[in-house]
Amino acid sequence: NNDNNDDKDDNDSNNDNNSNNDEKSKENDIENQKNMKILNRLTKYDEVSEQLVKLIAEQNAIDDTIYYLDHTIAHGTNINPETNQIDNQMVLKEIRKLARKQFLCKTHIMKINHYIQTQQG
Repeated sequence: NNDNNDDKDDNDSNNDNNSNNDEKSKENDIENQKNMKILNRLTKYDEVSEQLVKLIAEQNAIDDTIYYLDHTIAHGTNINPETNQIDNQMVLKEIRKLARKQFLCKTHIMKINHYIQTQQG
């Protein structure tokens, strides 16, 4: 008799697992549909939008690089293997180069955004 109750409990837990899996599957389907809508929007680029996305990606990459270079100076992890000293001058030169490049990216992004707004309105 206990074996029958154990089987019944196993069946109940299997049914619970199946319903949980069904719910997760539905949630995943909804999430996938949302992602597909976003992907469809993103893949319908014109040249200007594509350029804007590339510039934003470049700007974000520059932001990250500057952050880590700054982190290098702050924590003294940029050690020159020849002199065994931190080469802050080299890091600062790289940050200046990246800052110029970042400025140009931001300026270009602003121009593209202005162009897009004038085309829409």
